[in-house]
Amino acid sequence: MQDVVILVCSICGVLYSLWFLRQCQNRSDLAAPNSLYTALIMMHFFLPGILIGTGIAPEFGMQKNFDYAGNAIFFALCGLIAMQAGSAYVNNGNLYFRQNPSQKINAEIKWRASRVLPVILVLLVVGWAIRFYTISVNAYLQIERTTQGELEGAFYAAIRMLELFPFQALCILSIMCWRPGVKSSRQWLWGVNFLVAAEIIYWLPSGRKEPVILAIILPLLVRYLRTSQLPSLRFVVAFIGSVVLLFSWGFAYRYALDVSGATSNASDMIRAITAANEGGYDHRLSTFEITVGRFSLVEPLSACLRIIDERVWEPFMGTSYAQALLGVIPRFLWPDKPDLHYGNEFGYMAGFIGSYDERTSISVTFFGESYLNFGWFGILPLALIGSFFGVIYRLANSSRRRETWLLLYLVTLPVILYVGGTFALYFGGLIKMMPFFYIIGRFMEGNISPLRQKPVSSSKG
Repeated sequence: MQDVVILVCSICGVLYSLWFLRQCQNRSDLAAPNSLYTALIMMHFFLPGILIGTGIAPEFGMQKNFDYAGNAIFFALCGLIAMQAGSAYVNNGNLYFRQNPSQKINAEIKWRASRVLPVILVLLVVGWAIRFYTISVNAYLQIERTTQGELEGAFYAAIRMLELFPFQALCILSIMCWRPGVKSSRQWLWGVNFLVAAEIIYWLPSGRKEPVILAIILPLLVRYLRTSQLPSLRFVVAFIGSVVLLFSWGFAYRYALDVSGATSNASDMIRAITAANEGGYDHRLSTFEITVGRFSLVEPLSACLRIIDERVWEPFMGTSYAQALLGVIPRFLWPDKPDLHYGNEFGYMAGFIGSYDERTSISVTFFGESYLNFGWFGILPLALIGSFFGVIYRLANSSRRRETWLLLYLVTLPVILYVGGTFALYFGGLIKMMPFFYIIGRFMEGNISPLRQKPVSSSKG
């Protein structure tokens, strides 16, 4: 019976998602937060749900979690609709907000290249200096990031934030490359391609998949937002295939790193890459099982429902959301500031890991966290999250400072695209980053509006 419930809920979710995305395509809104979340929820919950309901997907790690899978998928559907409704509310009841076609492009306060290039240069220099430092102190690999390595201390969060500066440089360069009504120059395009390649080269050996994928997706999203131009079908198929291979190879590579006890050492990484190319140290899982296991978030959400309903976990009642405010306070000012993640504790309570494992962190997901706080009323904070991203997207389309607000929207995209996170960790960082990049965006404008007109002087005689 549970299989039928899972299958019905998943099929309804897929059909609703496809219909919604079709409406988005008709309005050229496939890069809106609602569209992105719809595609992500379908990929992480509804499509895996169909595989689970038909018995094709690998079995759950804990059978008790499986008993809640149907309710979990239905909760994901309700949460998705709540996020869409929240975005619709802040847009005055219109689910999609587009720029008025009659509004001239010269109403926009644009960035000036003379200020953009120095900003990009500073971001790249600072970011890559931090990256070389990260490698030098053996804090580069993903397995070392879980324990903070030699970076552990008051400035850990700041260092990790500076490490992402080249990403923001790529976003700024992409915004300059694709401007509505202006043909992209060859120099800007070469710059974007160079930064994309640099990001892939840096992140791929670390064992982190998300930055590699983001390095490819972000420029494409900027191009679509600025020109409504979608990538070709051939590219989409190749990209999906590459992501599947990346997840499979990444699993074997990180397993090889973990087993060999490698550090951020070139020879260690080469040995791990060789082992991964040969299938890694673990041959028990197929590529299909690894891919489904990495994409599917059904069991973590099911576990959230179970541990609340069985009273194994006391509801947070909003405290996990309030902790985002703690992220604003630098650790060097508050050395005893508590950690804002609880993925390890959740993994143990949900039955994913043993009590001896203090390194593994299990994705709670934004949806699971909402249920851990308020049960079925957890769709309300999801609606507020939808409202938050909806406001930024609207400003990126309607504000006279579109390029600055588009940069802020791109800064939030990693949070949108990673639904496996928790609020305090990801939104706490945004609270610090968004004011900084708003100031950067305003600086690149030069505070000069194209609409400013010179006073007309009258002369006699």
